[in-house]
Amino acid sequence: MCKEEEEASKGIETLRAVEDQHGGVIVSMEESMDSSVFAFLLEESISKWRQQVQNVKLAIPIHSSSVD
Repeated sequence: MCKEEEEASKGIETLRAVEDQHGGVIVSMEESMDSSVFAFLLEESISKWRQQVQNVKLAIPIHSSSVD
């Protein structure tokens, strides 16, 4: 069972991420989402990953980015 499936089975919602070769994760945003939802999910995700990963990289396409 992968990490996402394991967390989903526990009812924990995090951003989708894949592990990288440097002990971290890469979050690839494929869909736009509200910035407040993203901020909430990012906080939740980081709190869950804190003991397991050393860094978090965000891959956000320019067309999906915005500054509020």
